[in-house]
Amino acid sequence: MMNNPKPISEFLVPGKRAHLVGIGGVSMCPLAEVLAGKGLLVQGSDMMESDSVKHLRSKGISVAIGHNAENLGDCDFVIRTAAVHDGNPEIAGAIARGIPVYERAQAWGALMRKYPNALCVSGTHG
Repeated sequence: MMNNPKPISEFLVPGKRAHLVGIGGVSMCPLAEVLAGKGLLVQGSDMMESDSVKHLRSKGISVAIGHNAENLGDCDFVIRTAAVHDGNPEIAGAIARGIPVYERAQAWGALMRKYPNALCVSGTHG
């Protein structure tokens, strides 16, 4: 269940506080860096400590380990990885508080629309 009263582009502006659930992931970690580079206040959570989490912290991005609705703090909106479902305590907490929740792909899509040329690289592993 999503609660998006506004397009995500309205939140991708300097000074807004973004909370990324699954921030240590392979696509979420760079998203956190891009958002911080655009002047957003970025925070997030992940299930475990990792090199990605350590890297984000070295950039001044606050990362909580474990998922808890209290991790949301005073965020303006939430971005989640596809691996995080509605039953996640942070997603449920955001919905209960009326904080908009967006998918990672929506954030990347909104960011990429501002560029006249875009290159996408994809693949699989295994």
